[in-house]
Amino acid sequence: EFKCLQKKYNKLEEQCKAAVRNFTQMTISDPTLDFLLMKACEPMIQLFCGNVEDGNENYLIRCLIKHKNEQQMDFRCKADIDHHQITSMKDEAFLSQQFRKKCIQEINEHCVGRKTKAGVVQCLADLMLRDVLKKENQITEVCRDELKFELLQRSESIDFDPSLAKTCRQDIQRFCSARTPGNAEILDCLKDNQNKVSTACYAKLRKREKLDVILPENDYSLMSKCAIIIQKFCSNEKKQNILSCLRRNINQDAMPNL
Repeated sequence: EFKCLQKKYNKLEEQCKAAVRNFTQMTISDPTLDFLLMKACEPMIQLFCGNVEDGNENYLIRCLIKHKNEQQMDFRCKADIDHHQITSMKDEAFLSQQFRKKCIQEINEHCVGRKTKAGVVQCLADLMLRDVLKKENQITEVCRDELKFELLQRSESIDFDPSLAKTCRQDIQRFCSARTPGNAEILDCLKDNQNKVSTACYAKLRKREKLDVILPENDYSLMSKCAIIIQKFCSNEKKQNILSCLRRNINQDAMPNL
């Protein structure tokens, strides 16, 4: 029942919404309080995250997110991880304590009034893009590192970017109805059809593309499909130079067909 309430979060009456918000904040800060997640993922935690120290709940959920697309991952655990990620995007209150602590200055100075976590992430992403393009330094390195994890998550599924999903809804139905949200399938499909999509969707995709070119380590599709090549040829490169390294090695036999 509680998972259902989280799915309908934006439609709840305020008193009920506040109760769901309070408990969800607790499970975001300490995933071990999420009974369904822990029950479904206990074997996966032992398999993939046995080295995570007790008390580091934020690292536990990050570990599960990192491994959720592994072949050995249980589908029920993956579904609960996805639900955890989707729910966390629905309210600014669901920012992790670690994220809020490391980006508090940037959030207070540039992102006040953003009501959802997705809105805060987009605000900070815009700030980081301006920093790179204008060679400014409005976002600290500590916050930048924290934001990169959120952006990598966002690029893995259209469900983690409500604004893009809403803007491109008709285009997704038209061009990508056979694709599933995870593993960047719908995002890759939209990019493949970017010359056919609506003007508003195209503008969103172009903005994302700029960020991916400047900070390629945030592009889930690139990082997952080219993982072997990156490990083999680009392991000593700075992360922002990965795309240039891949271009230099594009004729290698092991290069996947993107």
